[in-house]
Amino acid sequence: MMQTRLPAFAIYLTACFFTANSLAQEEEDLASIEVAIESLIKATNDDNPEIRNRGFLALQRIETSSEEVIERIRLALTDKNADIRQLAMQVLQAQRWSNETKGNLLYNMLMQDELEIAREAAGSFESDYQPGEIAKILNLLVTDEIAPERKEIFLSIIARNRTDVPKIMPVLEKLYEVNETEMRLQILGIIGNFGKAGQAGLPFLAEQINMQSVDVRLAAIDAIEQIMSTQQRRSSQSSNGRFSFYVDALFTKYDSNRNSRLDTAELKPMTLRQRFVDSNGDGSISRQEAINSLSGTATRYRRRDSK
Repeated sequence: MMQTRLPAFAIYLTACFFTANSLAQEEEDLASIEVAIESLIKATNDDNPEIRNRGFLALQRIETSSEEVIERIRLALTDKNADIRQLAMQVLQAQRWSNETKGNLLYNMLMQDELEIAREAAGSFESDYQPGEIAKILNLLVTDEIAPERKEIFLSIIARNRTDVPKIMPVLEKLYEVNETEMRLQILGIIGNFGKAGQAGLPFLAEQINMQSVDVRLAAIDAIEQIMSTQQRRSSQSSNGRFSFYVDALFTKYDSNRNSRLDTAELKPMTLRQRFVDSNGDGSISRQEAINSLSGTATRYRRRDSK
C-alpha cells in the first residue's frame, strides 16, 4: 500500500495555521489574566474590609510582576490605614520581584513624612539584598537633609548590614563627629553588633577609650569585647565543626563495640593514636576528647599521687 506524502509547502501551511492558533490562544489567555488581576486590584480598594483583605491575600498567593500590581502595592505601603500597609507588606514579601523593585518600594516608605511608616519599612528592609538603597541611605546620613529621628531609623537598617562594613565605617565615623552622646553611644553599639565583620572598626574603637566621657569609653570597651569574643568563638566553633566530621568517621571505623569510646585495643591500629589526649584519665578516648585533641584544645590529665 502506497503512502501519500504531503508536499513541503502544505506542511509549512499546516505549521503556520497551528502556530497562529497557538498565538491567538496565548493572547486570549493573557487578556483573561489581565482582567482577573485588574479585578483583584479593584478588590484591594473596596470599602468592605473582608473583600479588601481577601483581595490582598489573593495577590499574596498569586505570582505576578504586573506593573499595575506593583503600583497598587506602592500606594498601599504608604496608606494611612496600618492594616492596609501590613497587608501590602505581606504581598511584597511573598512576591518574587527583583531586589531593585523591592528596594525602591521600601525606600519610598522610608522617605515618607510619617515616621511610623518609615519604621515599618526599616523593620522589613533586607539590607544585604538592596545595595542601591543602602548607598542612598549612607549618603543621606552624612547630610543635614534629614531629621535626627529619621537618622535613627536609617541607622537601625545599617546596624543589620554586615556585608559591607568597610564602606559603612567611614559614614559612622563622620556621624560620630557630631558631638551628641546618645548618637555616639548608638554608633558604638552598632559597630560592636557587627561582630566579626566589625573588625575594621577596632582601631576607631580603640581611640574612643581615650575620650573624656565615661559612657563613651565603656561603650567602646564593650564593642571591642563583642567583636573579639565573637571572632574567637566562631573560630573555635569552626575548628571543632571541621574535625567533628573526621572524628565521626574514625569512630564508625574503629569503635567496634559501639560504646562511643575508643579503648586501647581500638586505638592500636590507628596512626593518629599518638595525638589523642585522654583528658580525664579513664583509659579511653571519647568523641569530644578526640575533637579537642585534633583541634589543639585538649587538656592533659594529671594524676595526683595520694598522700
